[in-house]
Amino acid sequence: MTALLSVRDLDARHGLLPAVRDVSFEVAEGETVALVGANGAGKTTLLRTIAGAHRPSGGSVSFDGRDVTRVRAHARVGLGIALVPEGRKLFPQLTVEENLLVARRPRENGWNLERVLEAFPLLQPLRTRIAATLSGGEQQATAIGRALMTNPRLLLLDEVSLGLAPVAVDAVYRSLQTLIESGATMVLVEQDLARALAAADRVICMLEGRVVLTGTSSELSREEITGAYFGLHGVAQ
Repeated sequence: MTALLSVRDLDARHGLLPAVRDVSFEVAEGETVALVGANGAGKTTLLRTIAGAHRPSGGSVSFDGRDVTRVRAHARVGLGIALVPEGRKLFPQLTVEENLLVARRPRENGWNLERVLEAFPLLQPLRTRIAATLSGGEQQATAIGRALMTNPRLLLLDEVSLGLAPVAVDAVYRSLQTLIESGATMVLVEQDLARALAAADRVICMLEGRVVLTGTSSELSREEITGAYFGLHGVAQ
């Protein structure tokens, strides 16, 4: 499979504190990759660096064969990279429909308002609701729908299920499964290992800013991932 995203020897810092250290991996078009790890492992910083919202201190990010390491975030959206940030970051005083339309980037046979509402049916009756009044699951669905309205080729989802009730997580993942079946390319940060293994083709585990384990969901056991997650069983750091 041809790599749509290629990350090479990537480093990123928060001031003097290293957050991402020498990370390399690829994501093929149509692949779903789950990025797992404990709090502080560097997952959010990695996604933000890929999206252009955080400047790397070393290494490179290539998208569809083009080096985008120094390309600004808004330009990466134009190239087809969309980030659903941790905490959703909706416009709180806009309605659901307005939050979706503000990100609209039309493309022939691409995502539009009708298609997003079809993929996320829980949003259909909420079109005129103010975003600040939504539940966590409704906000997450709106945030993912907003990203889809940019017609991305790569969807980066940070902390998909964090803080959501189980019924809301189920609804969001049903819609994500629709995206996966449509051939979407995704990198998702997920704390729930069972969800990650069920949704993703491949899992990448981070520990203290480094990739310590990677493999397909079918070949990695939950015990292997848990061991890497916590730095157990002699996992190299």
